[in-house]
Amino acid sequence: MTIPSIRIIRTITMADTSTPKPTSLQDNSHPQRAGDIMTEHVVTVSMDDSLREIREVFTRFRFRHVPVVEDGVLVGIISDRDVLSHVSPFVGSFSERAQDANSLKLKAHQVMTREPMIGDVSTPIVEIGMLMLQYSVSCIPICDEAGICVGIVTSRDVLRWCLRSGCGVKQAPSKTKQPTDNTPTAPKPDEKKSAA
Repeated sequence: MTIPSIRIIRTITMADTSTPKPTSLQDNSHPQRAGDIMTEHVVTVSMDDSLREIREVFTRFRFRHVPVVEDGVLVGIISDRDVLSHVSPFVGSFSERAQDANSLKLKAHQVMTREPMIGDVSTPIVEIGMLMLQYSVSCIPICDEAGICVGIVTSRDVLRWCLRSGCGVKQAPSKTKQPTDNTPTAPKPDEKKSAA
């Protein structure tokens, strides 16, 4: 079995935009826009790629989302969960039947999410995170004005940004629960007798 030819689309670089990309987070500047944290070299599939090919892409590259494009324009997105929910659990097992193997023949356009949420390189990272929470999605494709997918931002990218930039957190939470003045404590044996 061969891995399908994978398309890595050309992406715009930060040099092509008006917002300069910071070189490091230690120079007191931190990214604020989707273009600063997005994955720029996006692996895509076409609408007619089979779930067998898409499953191989997920296995090979070890990520959870793949944009579906037609002539470079984003038309949908497929997650690893979409593939899992459409592929028979008996595929590759001793009890595999013909109908199980046929589940791998489904095409991307049959299972993809159409018209996914998108952002552009100038979309604030906070807005990307809010969209993810509001719509329960874990990635936002980044597109240019023509609808060409130029990058992707995942929930991991947003979390990584949040941890690096501080997100208003002054101190990491402790692993142990520290008692406070409002924490109830068990009464001492002498207190039980005097209350009775």
